Amino acid sequence: MSLPFTFTCNDHNKSVLIIEGVRNNWKPDPVQVVDYSFDFLNRSAFNTAKLASTFEVRNIPYHWKKGKLETWQ
Repeated sequence: MSLPFTFTCNDHNKSVLIIEGVRNNWKPDPVQVVDYSFDFLNRSAFNTAKLASTFEVRNIPYHWKKGKLETWQ
């Protein structure tokens, strides 16, 4: 079973790196976030970032497939 894909974009060379996660027996258990702070989110590039979802993950074997680099047309 696949996890959602992870993406990163490079505007300079018009490319996107796509990485797929794979896991087994994953039953996400949502958790409520009372407060959070990550230093990297304080950078101006992320000043509009919003926490999309949270869940607890325990003892779940997973791995990431090799990334695929695609060029935007």
